[in-house]
Amino acid sequence: LWLYGVHAVRAALSNPKRKVIRLVLTERSAQEIGSKLLGRVKHEIADMKGVDRLLPEGAVHQGIALQCEKLPKLDLEDLLSEPSSKRRIVVVLDQISDPHNEGAILRSAAAFGASAVVVQDRHAPPESGVLAKAASGALGSAPATVRRNVGLPAPLAPMMATVSRSSTVTLISNSAWKSP
Repeated sequence: LWLYGVHAVRAALSNPKRKVIRLVLTERSAQEIGSKLLGRVKHEIADMKGVDRLLPEGAVHQGIALQCEKLPKLDLEDLLSEPSSKRRIVVVLDQISDPHNEGAILRSAAAFGASAVVVQDRHAPPESGVLAKAASGALGSAPATVRRNVGLPAPLAPMMATVSRSSTVTLISNSAWKSP
């Protein structure tokens, strides 16, 4: 998995759960990321063309590319069983297939303090550089992203039962679904 862009890479480097394989960046991007984060990982300095060669054509990378492993999958039940003194917000995405849209929703969920974003394990964009760039640092930081079969309406019922009364669930869907 290649992540790129200053915000996406900074967030990935700040996440202790993110396993870094390779970091390639320009001198200018190294200054933006800072010595504290760069001191944690081995990195290579390259020019813009060197970074270009690592990524898909047209990637807007700002002179920085991070090869890393995907984050470990989280379990919604485990996440919600952790004690919390405040009301939790859980955002459920159904059939959001564009990585730019999902990234924008992740940014908003992080800004509003969501505890989790539930994303379909199928028919949803995979964790990618495009998604990470659109999320502008929100992918893998907060909120936790849980991938599971949402499948409205039937599989949604057990998931909703999991979410305690002290939580708020917001459904964002790209499908025509009516509550039974």
